Amino acid sequence: MSGDKLFISLSCPVCGGELNGGRNARIHVCFFCGKGYVMDEFPRNLPLLVLRPKISPSSGVFFVPFFRIEGSFRFEAGDDHKARAWSNMKPLGMIYYPAFPNLRSLYSEDLTIRYALSLNDIELEEKKEKVSMVDGTRNPVHLESIGRLVWLSYIDRVADVTGATAEFAVSRVCYTLVPFERTEDGLRELMLGLALKGFAELAPNER
Repeated sequence: MSGDKLFISLSCPVCGGELNGGRNARIHVCFFCGKGYVMDEFPRNLPLLVLRPKISPSSGVFFVPFFRIEGSFRFEAGDDHKARAWSNMKPLGMIYYPAFPNLRSLYSEDLTIRYALSLNDIELEEKKEKVSMVDGTRNPVHLESIGRLVWLSYIDRVADVTGATAEFAVSRVCYTLVPFERTEDGLRELMLGLALKGFAELAPNER
């Protein structure tokens, strides 16, 4: 952890309950209060959301943390082809960016765009107790740049974005737990039913 704080309480400053997270977590959560505390800037916190699975699990469910980023995107291109491609694309919704570092970047980008296109009618779980989850080991920083790059990567699938002007303004960030389950050869996320092969090392903290 950065800064001058050598010791940070692992008790929620609102309710006094235990904060949940493993030794590597940079964000600990209070399920009772529905907050994710950024430990490097404690008691800064983000609203906590726990997504209800859309896909029925066949094994035990655990949760993987993402930053759900809401905001507005502006894109300008002098080239008519780029401008038309942009105007004809389905807009992205909320951006789900991994709050942990060990997800391969190519998969991370693809999953983030899939979620931004498809997770529009989610339901939330009202969790008041600890759940099995992966530690959030990223801090919520550079989110404007992340939002901008996600949008540009999306547009770049149909038109070269070189020379275009783009800005992303963040309006709200939530610490969001997405349901997953283990499979024989990796993991499956339980919102769209996507398989992640070879990600067995993504293990929940069982502290």
